Amino acid sequence: MRAAACPPCGCNAKCTGIHNGLIAKKFPKSAPPRRVYVMDENFSYPFHMDATNSGEMIPMISEITCPDDKSALCADIMSGLPEWFEEPDGIAACAGLVTGLPVLAHTDSGTRTGFIALKYHPPAAAEIFVIATRREFHGRGIGHSLLKAAEAHARRSGCSLLTVKTLAPRGRHEPHLDSTRAFYGRNGFLKAEIFPTLWAEGHPCLFLVKPLH
Repeated sequence: MRAAACPPCGCNAKCTGIHNGLIAKKFPKSAPPRRVYVMDENFSYPFHMDATNSGEMIPMISEITCPDDKSALCADIMSGLPEWFEEPDGIAACAGLVTGLPVLAHTDSGTRTGFIALKYHPPAAAEIFVIATRREFHGRGIGHSLLKAAEAHARRSGCSLLTVKTLAPRGRHEPHLDSTRAFYGRNGFLKAEIFPTLWAEGHPCLFLVKPLH
């Protein structure tokens, strides 16, 4: 099922027809609990029915517009992932920079579980500036969903490439970084180049790209 173009309204209205431009189907109370994903035609906002078949529309991916909310979410989630984000000053700097970038957040039952921020490089490229998911929600496919939403955002902006930078292998036991690189590989990113000193000595930068066909 697909919904008409409309941003998430965030309401809890129960509906059997069109509500604020969204097409919602309400299942009978006797139906088995299930989730139904409804995608916005223009931006691919996913929504789902709750497990009680109440018909409540809960936004799963939405764009944050308030700069303070962007900054607070970024700092909150990154601070809980010290393996990936080691330096408090770096977290603070990132939290400041995302205020001026498009930020998409994944929400589950009222909790913002992850986010992705995009930086555009006209005319053809969008860069994943930062992506992170709360530790307790790892392994649930949230990162994949955020990437898909970012790809839709980039396509809508006329981009043909999605790029990201991460740490390249550096001869250490760093399974968290191995999993990060594997995550991008599973999601169609190609290793383009390694820049040994772009960030700092001992922090080689791996540059990955994904064509948006």
